[in-house]
Amino acid sequence: MRAGRILLLALVASCVVPEGLLEQRPCPCADGFACVEGRCVPGASDAGRDAGVDLGLDLGVEDVGTDAPADAPGDAGDPERLLLHFDCEAVDDGFVRDRSGPEVRDARCDGAGCPELAPGVVGSACDFTDEDRRLRVSFDPALVPGRDDGPDALTVSMWVYLNDRGDPTPTGSAIGIPVGSGRANVYQLYFASGRPGYVTAEEAGIVSVYASGTAPLETWVHYALVYDAGVRTFYIDGVEAGRETFGPPPSSNQDLLIGADENEGSVLQLPIDARVDEIRIYGRALGPGEVASLAAEGT
Repeated sequence: MRAGRILLLALVASCVVPEGLLEQRPCPCADGFACVEGRCVPGASDAGRDAGVDLGLDLGVEDVGTDAPADAPGDAGDPERLLLHFDCEAVDDGFVRDRSGPEVRDARCDGAGCPELAPGVVGSACDFTDEDRRLRVSFDPALVPGRDDGPDALTVSMWVYLNDRGDPTPTGSAIGIPVGSGRANVYQLYFASGRPGYVTAEEAGIVSVYASGTAPLETWVHYALVYDAGVRTFYIDGVEAGRETFGPPPSSNQDLLIGADENEGSVLQLPIDARVDEIRIYGRALGPGEVASLAAEGT
């Protein structure tokens, strides 16, 4: 057993995450990738396609009503309802490409530039640093639960590897959708002084489900945020770590952000010093067994 294991206790429901849950994960290079100076580098470029805690309580809702047509998350032709998938195997002309299917939602490099490629859970990962790198996915109502044209349920799944830069309790936002110009998020995976949490908003203010222990550094951990008609469930390494029923989130017409948050207008804040990998968003609530299966891909 590695020393990086910790015991996480959810603040709600007295849910205990078993000891050994956050063990060290291997970082192999996938087929078609070679390890060069400690990084998984693709052998060929992909040319297949062209081209919060935000503890403030000002929700700042600014929905201008110029929404794009909603995706159809309930399309029977897509039973998984996978809305986006970033595998972080390559950065292509300033984009990380969406591998989910025909509905393309590519992430463009934003802030100080593109994430670097580093060893991931599978192949490469997107490595964000304290230099304020960030990815941005253009607004799409299919990614925003709580809107009239958005889904009733949503699941966010991703792996996070917190870099060790000498701070044992790092703070930053891994993924989230801001609400208007305020400091709230529709949903957000946030590390507050090292404590991982599912931070969200309702009309009354910021609400969250946090772990009481800090996440380990330089260890791959799987996190999932599940929104199901007001019930928010937080999973760590495939195990439920907290659940609460909140009011509906406020509507938003903002972009999805990965690697940092955006508050008080368009100010980049709360960059996360971490690698992230295998980012998926589903237009439905995944069940416990499905979340556990996603967490098992890093074992």
